[in-house]
Amino acid sequence: MTKINIVVLLLDAVSFKYSWLKSESHWPNLYKLKDNFLNFSNHYSVSNNTRNNLGSITKGLEPSLHKYLNRETSYRSSNFQSLQKYLTKMDYYSLYYATQSLHHSENILDNLDFTEVNYLTPSMADYYIPGKKFNKLIIDKVDNLKNKNFFYFFHYTDVHAPWEVPENRFKNTKKIKKFIGKNIIGVLKRWYWLKFNKNNKIKNKDTFSKYKLLRGNTLPLGPVISPERFPLREKYYKEVWDTRTLYNDHLELHKNCCIYEDESIFEILNYFKKNSENTIFFMMSDHGNNDLINPKNRHIDGNLTKNLIHVPLSIFSFDEKLMNKFNLKGNCDVITSNTDLFNTILNITGYEFPKNEFYQNLLSVDQNLKRYIFAEFNSRRQSFGEVKMFDLNNEFYFRIKSSNTVSELLSENEIINPYNKNEYEIYKNYKIKLNNFNIEREKKIHL
Repeated sequence: MTKINIVVLLLDAVSFKYSWLKSESHWPNLYKLKDNFLNFSNHYSVSNNTRNNLGSITKGLEPSLHKYLNRETSYRSSNFQSLQKYLTKMDYYSLYYATQSLHHSENILDNLDFTEVNYLTPSMADYYIPGKKFNKLIIDKVDNLKNKNFFYFFHYTDVHAPWEVPENRFKNTKKIKKFIGKNIIGVLKRWYWLKFNKNNKIKNKDTFSKYKLLRGNTLPLGPVISPERFPLREKYYKEVWDTRTLYNDHLELHKNCCIYEDESIFEILNYFKKNSENTIFFMMSDHGNNDLINPKNRHIDGNLTKNLIHVPLSIFSFDEKLMNKFNLKGNCDVITSNTDLFNTILNITGYEFPKNEFYQNLLSVDQNLKRYIFAEFNSRRQSFGEVKMFDLNNEFYFRIKSSNTVSELLSENEIINPYNKNEYEIYKNYKIKLNNFNIEREKKIHL
């Protein structure tokens, strides 16, 4: 039997509210295509950052179990096996190809269980690769890997701040343009800094020598006119969040980035229509967009609010046989999580994932499954850590002291916010069963 190939298109920092499933003005091309997809309207990430969600997507675990919480923690923090490791045993070529680097907390030679990891850039901000340029690199890569069974992970970052797409960036932003004009001295200061700063020259030379595909595909250290960067950053965000003079234009900047990424993804999908026989696609976001939320509000409300963890997910194929076999068209309003991709993909590729009451197979969703999903996050850089257990009707929320860990099972002594003891008992009993299942499942799906 021919193996089914898998492509994950990870679109960084796309909130459901402003996604192709909700907003035609932000994603005009994908919005029109969505009726050809299987779409999930109540899909959630496990936190508001990439690493945490990458751990949950590829290990099928809550953050407290995979422990890959932030850039100070490692993908190797837990012993649970990854999706790509299982697929390698089945002779899949697994590739993480990204315009974001995850090397900060990893051994640079560690491929994180993928056959190949290629961080095309050391920094998605300082050496941002626009989606249309990324497409050309993807096409070259895919063309060179033909005749392999594959699991590809392509990570786009156009909608992640700073919002600096190369086309129509300042469309409908008259107030931002006026702000830039008033601060022309700052623009000139930035131009001088970019052109003549000795450290920048050294950094760029070193970066281009290490990342061979960067040259010609990035604007080193960002554009000259950039209100979100040195030296205008502080003044700009004051007028976005404090006086709100630039707030609406700030939203337009974000919208223009969505439109650009929409065009980029539409372009790569047109390529895959002709080059993806026997392939299923997962198009999704890792988390919502942090830069649409006032930082002061995040400091008060935390990083697990709905706007930050409610994300889009669409599953589709250009292969009619797979479309019919898995019924890859329609809408699902059952609550789902980034943790569900793990067992879904394992089932597609031939592993029998143990039946359970904790995770959904996204291609055969159990409409009657009563379960909770989790969002968990902590970092020394934040004021507090958070644990949220929830479904569409209930939410159990706990705060803990800031650190780089979240306990696999919170004790009452760790909780620092007022809470209901009955709710804690519900959380405790459910989490114990969930943790025990994941320990047992690891034994059952080993080859």
